[in-house]
Amino acid sequence: MPSAEHQSLTRLLTEARGAFAAALALVGIELCGELEIRPGPDAVRDGGPSDLLPDGTLIAHRRDGEAEEAFVVDVQLRRDPSKPDTWVVYVSITRRRLRCPTTLVVVTPYQGVANWAAQPIEIGRGASLAAVVIGPRQIPPEVSLERAREVPTLATLAVVAHGRGPHAEHVGRVAIETIRYMLARNDDHTRYHADVVYAFLDDDVRRKLETEMEARIEGPPYSSYLRRLEAEGWERGQAEGWRRGQAEGQVRGQAIMLVHLIDGRGLRATEPQRARMLSCTDERLLQHWFDRAITASSVDEILAP
Repeated sequence: MPSAEHQSLTRLLTEARGAFAAALALVGIELCGELEIRPGPDAVRDGGPSDLLPDGTLIAHRRDGEAEEAFVVDVQLRRDPSKPDTWVVYVSITRRRLRCPTTLVVVTPYQGVANWAAQPIEIGRGASLAAVVIGPRQIPPEVSLERAREVPTLATLAVVAHGRGPHAEHVGRVAIETIRYMLARNDDHTRYHADVVYAFLDDDVRRKLETEMEARIEGPPYSSYLRRLEAEGWERGQAEGWRRGQAEGQVRGQAIMLVHLIDGRGLRATEPQRARMLSCTDERLLQHWFDRAITASSVDEILAP
């Protein structure tokens, strides 16, 4: 089973809005056209064995809908002698399936792994495959809060690359403040960034910053940091952001934020209760539940008639 580090970083790069484009920009690759994110299995399933699938496949499309370029993304946390052969298969299958230029992108928090992954893979006479590697040398530790608010991925990747070294406190503080900023704006991709920060930031540094910011964490590690920040943010007045979200019929988003608030407060919702909240289309009822959720001691109390 993938580690929390591997899983959270993969999800950030393949699912969070603008994250992969920001990562490519660090190595001088500027994407033209619109980047469409497709999970690796769906993108290449028809082209090869299901056990030879990358962490993600991202495709840059032209305006006419044709694929201009594909990127096979692989998060690598250690050296693996079998991986180079697998990478060749990843790229070959994806190129065959999508019929467009395909680039291998390896992302790692460790410089030793980055050096290893950057070595060309000899395929045969005159043929080789070289990955685009994004590691600590490509990810700067010095990111201002202003810049991080514009491109949150820069702060998050800085934690990936430098969150357990001498720059840990600086990158951690900027990343956490950026997460708070995203929460205040009701950014629905905040969770991806928070999961990565929690997974990669040094525990002692994280605890120090939590104490400074009065954001204690309890419960299981995965996403618990964000849930605490969400709860704290809502309790400090994020209800106004919720009310703004009612406009234009964004009922689904309201229901999701209600569930996040309940999780953040540490209340336990059963699967039927979650299904009831997520399927609700009554804006007034959702608002009523949300107001109750701020102070209620149980989910039963929130959903009571």
